[in-house]
Amino acid sequence: MSIRKKTARPLSIAELIPQVLGNWRSDPKLSLAALNYQWGEIVGRPLARETHPLHLKGNRLTIAVSNPAWANDLQLLQTTLLARIREVIPEVSEIRFQTRSSG
Repeated sequence: MSIRKKTARPLSIAELIPQVLGNWRSDPKLSLAALNYQWGEIVGRPLARETHPLHLKGNRLTIAVSNPAWANDLQLLQTTLLARIREVIPEVSEIRFQTRSSG
């Protein structure tokens, strides 16, 4: 005769995901992946074609930009862009723009 302990009810996916992922925001790679996944929604499709999140180190996000003209334009939009990024990753307090090399 085997003795079986009564188990708790099965967890729903909504309950299970936080347990599996833990605090994903504490992992820079997962945070960067989340930003990349939502990038088009955060900045809009036209801008997403010209940019992408490149590095997240501490509270600084580096964004790759297709050319210097876009980098200049983004400097002017930095406050707005930072606010939208912080909706996803509140810890980000600084953004930098890096022009992609053409080679």
